[in-house]
Amino acid sequence: MSGAKRREVILSEQDAAKWIQSGMTISIGGFLNSSYPMPLVRAIIRNGVKDLTVVGAASAGLETDLLIGAGCVKTVVAPMISGESLAPIGPSFRHCAQRGELEVIELDEHMYYQGLRAAAALMPSLPSHWPRYINIYRMHGCLQSYLFVEFLSTSARATNPFNNK
Repeated sequence: MSGAKRREVILSEQDAAKWIQSGMTISIGGFLNSSYPMPLVRAIIRNGVKDLTVVGAASAGLETDLLIGAGCVKTVVAPMISGESLAPIGPSFRHCAQRGELEVIELDEHMYYQGLRAAAALMPSLPSHWPRYINIYRMHGCLQSYLFVEFLSTSARATNPFNNK
């Protein structure tokens, strides 16, 4: 390739945070204790965004816990929310979940990734071994009549700022 150089910053965290409004479904990248967009997380908190549905990383950590502790999150969807090397479980997550202040969609990584794949394909569901998850349907109201992937793909379409419908 010629000397083309990739732009290091596409949007500032303030500009990116302006896209996020109360009630949206968002997802945050990263893995374990690296590559989380912490400046963006802090900008969301400063903007006073509330009632978010956060689809955390497969191993969500401090970024999701901070949003929960700041009162930005209504519902969290993630296989795990840890306190990274500080605690086995995120302290704000545990506090809010135990008090019933947070809707927690519990699921394992298989369900999580199948849901994300279906949402990315704008499909209501993907084939899977769902019968083994029958107790999950009993635990979560949103899963009683729809599969988890239906929940995710519907949320993704409803909150996509590029969706013209």
